Amino acid sequence: MWLPKGSYGTATARIKSYTSHQLPCKSCKSFDMKICVYQDYYHFLFIPFFARSGKTASIRCNDCGEPVLTRAILEEYEAKTRTPFYLYSGLIVIALIIGIITTLNLLKQNEKKQLIADPHVGDVYAITQTSIASYYFLRLNKISADTILAWKNNYLYYNTATMSAADDYFDSSTTIILTRKLIQQMLDKNEIFSVDRAYDDSKGFNRIR
Repeated sequence: MWLPKGSYGTATARIKSYTSHQLPCKSCKSFDMKICVYQDYYHFLFIPFFARSGKTASIRCNDCGEPVLTRAILEEYEAKTRTPFYLYSGLIVIALIIGIITTLNLLKQNEKKQLIADPHVGDVYAITQTSIASYYFLRLNKISADTILAWKNNYLYYNTATMSAADDYFDSSTTIILTRKLIQQMLDKNEIFSVDRAYDDSKGFNRIR
């Protein structure tokens, strides 16, 4: 993959600026000094990911620009300056994305558990067959006490399916008998990939023959 020159690697950021009126300039005798602290960081596509250890400082006279090279003072400012969080922006964004995906997945799983605990006629279960990496649909058509009757769709899907193919349908001539305990066991084994209830005709789950 082609990337723009300089879009990844290391760079240097000025992370803090100070003004000091306690140090005299050896050249012009002014007491107006500017201290800048820098830190290197790794970036990708110009987004900072994490900071490198160590900082560097510079002190210059604001009047004549003469540098002050007092090592003890430079080290003092390097030590007291904290690494800013924005140098970890890339890692923070990745962590946020992972957190959002995890939260959405947990919400989806909790919703699925609630729908299965209270089945309704018309609910459509996407069933995973892990042995052959395929999926099919079951549409609940009758619920009485502990017994649940369902129709199976006509196709077998080899990719994750969230809706029926245009010419797929549920076959009402063959009824599959389930129980509440069985569908709970299927959920526990991750055999029920998803549950659809409030769907419209665009998903194709209302096609029954």
